[in-house]
Amino acid sequence: MQNSVAFCAVLLCWLCCSSGGIAIAAERPSYVLNQRAVEKMQQGEYPAALELLKQALEIQPRSEVLLYNLGQAHLLLGKQLIQQKDFQQAAEVLDRGKQYDGQESRLWLNRGVALLGNNDYLYAEAELNEAWAMNGDEPQVLWLLGRLYDRTDRVREAIEVWERALQLDSQNQLIAGHLEKARQELAVESQMEKGYGGHFVLSYDGQVSTELSNDILEVLEDAYNWVGYQLDHYPQRQVPVLIYADKDFDGLTGSPDWVSGLYDGKIRLPAGGLTSVDTRVKGLLFHEYMHVVAHELAGTHLPFWLSEGLAEVAAAQHRTPSIEILAEFSVRGELFAWAELEDLNRKFSGSRVKIAYLQSYSFVRYLLDEFGWFQLRDLLTTLGTGVALGPAIDQTVGVYAVDYESLAQNWKDQLPQ
Repeated sequence: MQNSVAFCAVLLCWLCCSSGGIAIAAERPSYVLNQRAVEKMQQGEYPAALELLKQALEIQPRSEVLLYNLGQAHLLLGKQLIQQKDFQQAAEVLDRGKQYDGQESRLWLNRGVALLGNNDYLYAEAELNEAWAMNGDEPQVLWLLGRLYDRTDRVREAIEVWERALQLDSQNQLIAGHLEKARQELAVESQMEKGYGGHFVLSYDGQVSTELSNDILEVLEDAYNWVGYQLDHYPQRQVPVLIYADKDFDGLTGSPDWVSGLYDGKIRLPAGGLTSVDTRVKGLLFHEYMHVVAHELAGTHLPFWLSEGLAEVAAAQHRTPSIEILAEFSVRGELFAWAELEDLNRKFSGSRVKIAYLQSYSFVRYLLDEFGWFQLRDLLTTLGTGVALGPAIDQTVGVYAVDYESLAQNWKDQLPQ
């Protein structure tokens, strides 16, 4: 509604200020095109509005009204594309909008959002800093910069901008929660050693030797290459990896006892038991790194069974899951319904943990055997655009006359009896 009012106000200003009065202005082709464009914007039809405005600009190339409306149309289309998770296209649209309105800081802000969504941290930081310079301290800009700093292992900088944001918006519980967590992490991480690889930055507790940290970085680079080859995706950033003393891992992550590692934007591992890089540790590192890539491709729309199934496939390069016991669980009716294995935040306990992971691994392994890595990557990227799981499966492998339900049944039928 606010955007519509802004367009109408600009349109009225143009009418009043044009020589010859309203009657003459209404006869101008550029006026008619602009009026139609404003209507299209009010209806959410931004590409159509852009075409009309560009036609009007050819007729009246110096019109401030047209330039302003072109900037707004690019802004609104970019925001729409961000909501649709089409971050790359959004970034391109918002960048084009700058040539029409160099004073609209929201073009820079939202382009930063799009680049952040596309995991392009270097350019996202440049856009957000420009938005910050144009408008000064604003909670939204400071919040986003803090998220970027936190994801790129700059916790101290994240704390600084979040503290400034909270001064402006003291009731913002989202910022307050992340700020408190960052302070806790910094208290621990400031005591840790650092190691650097080509694509990873490793922070580690004193229980881990420098030699062991170098071995870990070497395995992570192997994981980067193996997973990247399978899914044709290579993150263009240094992934933070933290190895904590066991008590710090438990305190900072709140993970159940059975968790041996997690990924929440950073790979986090407990130091307990890390004395050498054996097959168990290699499998763990491959497992956690697969989460990095899968989350970059699918975002928050990743079901548990796909996330953990892919991670266990990666881990299986170094350790073999005991898949044969799934048949026993199946006979006893102890397998999960697939709907139960979709919630990425689902918590399991006791022997059910083992079933959840084995079932997820087995199903993903079956999908890979049937369709290959290319189709699984396609599924991940389709999920990343916000398409629901069932329709995403239909779009990516439905050409083979299968759907979610039939795939689940086919998988179960091929289990050893």
